[in-house]
Amino acid sequence: MVKINKIISLLKKRKLDGWKISLAEIKRTNLYYTKYLEKESELNAFRTNVDITIYKHLGKEIGESSFSILDENEIDKKINDALVLCDYSTKPKFSLPVKNKLSRVSLVDKKLINPIKHLEDIHKTIKYELTKNENKNIKPNNLELHSSYLKSRIVNSNGVDFKEEKTALYVELTLTASGVLNSGKEQEHVAMKEVSSLSKFNANKFVQENVSLVKDVLNSSLIKTFKGNVMLSGEASSEFFAPHLGLNPLVMHASAKIKHMNLSKYNLNKKIAKFNGDKLTILSNPLLKLNPSSSLFDGDGVVSKKIKLIDNGVFNNYFSNKQYADYLKIKATGALGSIEVSKGKKLAKAFYVSGLEIVSFSSFSPNSISGDFSAEIRLGYVVKKDKSGKITKKPFKGGMFTGNIFDLIEEMYLSKEIKETNGYKGPKLVMFKNAIVSGME
Repeated sequence: MVKINKIISLLKKRKLDGWKISLAEIKRTNLYYTKYLEKESELNAFRTNVDITIYKHLGKEIGESSFSILDENEIDKKINDALVLCDYSTKPKFSLPVKNKLSRVSLVDKKLINPIKHLEDIHKTIKYELTKNENKNIKPNNLELHSSYLKSRIVNSNGVDFKEEKTALYVELTLTASGVLNSGKEQEHVAMKEVSSLSKFNANKFVQENVSLVKDVLNSSLIKTFKGNVMLSGEASSEFFAPHLGLNPLVMHASAKIKHMNLSKYNLNKKIAKFNGDKLTILSNPLLKLNPSSSLFDGDGVVSKKIKLIDNGVFNNYFSNKQYADYLKIKATGALGSIEVSKGKKLAKAFYVSGLEIVSFSSFSPNSISGDFSAEIRLGYVVKKDKSGKITKKPFKGGMFTGNIFDLIEEMYLSKEIKETNGYKGPKLVMFKNAIVSGME
């Protein structure tokens, strides 16, 4: 076992220009179930990672080199090697963070520290829901339940010494719909959910929602090319503002790093678009209670802050680590957290006029600089409203939702209802006027 206090003592003796220690201790408990949800295996693991970064002043530049260690007795040799590498990895000089006061935010569910019983209860609930008569044509292919308990610590040569604990639960369930729903056809669907607390996961609701989704996908038809009102709800609305595989360009252009690279299209205190609909307010909030995207400090030891990036359509602040904050001569903001989007003025039901509603993408990965995107639709609905006000919804799949995010937000309307998921807190439904879905029919 690596002794952190001994490492700190050794680093101080070397009288280096700067150093940082990142410690991560992670405990994992994973349960795996096969077809029909029979238990296949159980994994219990504990791992410790210790990474050290060495900084070396070189005139107006600073050299930086990192390494991992398993034994503190090897640290002297690794420091010597890192000091040599610093000469070949230089950048404009910046300062390391100093100690500051951490916010008090709960990121731990104690039940997930020793979670076996609770994971088994989730399995039982999911299995029970899927054996109900109305679900007899829905078969489970596999189930994975992953639980983790992470203890992090950042120590640096400027006196920073921060600790953080977080828990997480990840559920993945594969379903196959077949039989009388649509004779001769089968449809597979992978349902996923990540939370920080058992209190934020309802196993019954998780199954019910995804059973309904896979049934609709099975019964869906192809869509013709469409231009008009396009609504995003379900996973699609949160995925639009907080994609899993990167940053929304609305957020990316608020990055101090992107500004330093002369790639940001934003100017402080200027509008980011011409808004004919609802004006956007976007915040980075790394301090949401029991949200997987929350963190008390960033990887360098900068204390996390809630920061308003865009205020009523006007660019307000950059988010930045310490390096790029120094380059732009602004204050570092710490970890980028959940993307928090302002609510609109109307309830979601007011937007259900004739048009399309998209509830799930196969993937939504916009170009983070240009804002261009082309996202395949996994499930959507053709929405029609008759003269009496009755709403009908016919499922469709396929087709591509295409466009440019900076153009779309000019004719955007947000629901009054708010939802919170991993990395997102904002409107449950978003509507764009004059949006385009390229059809496949």
